Amino acid sequence: MPRYFIDTNCLIGLTFFHDRWHRDVTPLFENNRLYASEAVLYEYCNREDGDPPMPDDPSEFDISVDAVEGRYRQIRNDVEKKLPRFHRKVSRLAMDGLTIDGVVDAVIDHFEIRKQAEPQVAEFIEDYFEERALVERQVKAAVRDLVDRILYTSEENKGSLLSQMRIEKSQYHEMQKTREDIEYATDGWIQEEDFCILLDAVYLAKSGEVDKLVTGDGGYLHAENVMADRYDLSLIWAESEFYSDDLVYSEKESEDALKSHKQQ
Repeated sequence: MPRYFIDTNCLIGLTFFHDRWHRDVTPLFENNRLYASEAVLYEYCNREDGDPPMPDDPSEFDISVDAVEGRYRQIRNDVEKKLPRFHRKVSRLAMDGLTIDGVVDAVIDHFEIRKQAEPQVAEFIEDYFEERALVERQVKAAVRDLVDRILYTSEENKGSLLSQMRIEKSQYHEMQKTREDIEYATDGWIQEEDFCILLDAVYLAKSGEVDKLVTGDGGYLHAENVMADRYDLSLIWAESEFYSDDLVYSEKESEDALKSHKQQ
């Protein structure tokens, strides 16, 4: 069974169905063994306002899988806060004439959703209006339901994922020689918080726990060659590895993938 170390943005991708990486990483959770470190969990749902991007010593972590801080809280809050302002935008759209494409484009723009997530957002809106009139009142209700779906599924997905993944203790503070080697090879291009996660992945690769790091973060591109050549750790780009042009978003398929992983 393949063993993958999961970067923070991949966790975010599966957690939020409106995220740019959602369709790319969903297949990852089928018949694979998944790992992360305390550093990943810190970014994902534990880092509070005012906390450092990454502590110098992971013993400073106060990690809980039940925490609702970090990027998880930030994304949920952002979606909730933008909903009331969207209602005013709908009124302006209605003056020019409502269309499904126009509503989808307005949602993508207003909620700052990346284009990669447009298929699942469009499908949600299209399904909603299969038997409803495309009028201002219903558009507001549709987007309110979309936000409710994002919030509900993110909570369900977070619980399912973290109950099944192996969360290993961070060891980045003990890897100074490795850090210096990678810094030299990458000319210092990797940000500190990403560096800590990368070092945790290298530690697990050395111990034989994982052999691949899955990420959507282009910041790791600078480390791709040195990881493969010196540390036997393959950097896997979520989009190129798992995405298929034939993949059509389905909420049921996404939920089935999570359930399948939970049963393993």
